[in-house]
Amino acid sequence: MPAGGSAVICTHQNAALSDGWVDDCVVECPLHMSRFDLRTGAVDAPPAELPVRVHLAEVVGGEVWVTLSEQAPNLPPGVR
Repeated sequence: MPAGGSAVICTHQNAALSDGWVDDCVVECPLHMSRFDLRTGAVDAPPAELPVRVHLAEVVGGEVWVTLSEQAPNLPPGVR
């Protein structure tokens, strides 16, 4: 079954979501505790207002296949 994989930078400020905490399918930013759904990228808790970009991930024949999103990332202020 396909699943989502999200970007690595919080859309609120320049913080690595890989340094955050994961509970079920939600990742919490370590900086200001914004939360994002890992499947959809949707904001689950403020202060973030914009979703993170997600990529399609699926297991095919025992291998993980990732299809990168064609959407532009929602970068935090000041990040280019």
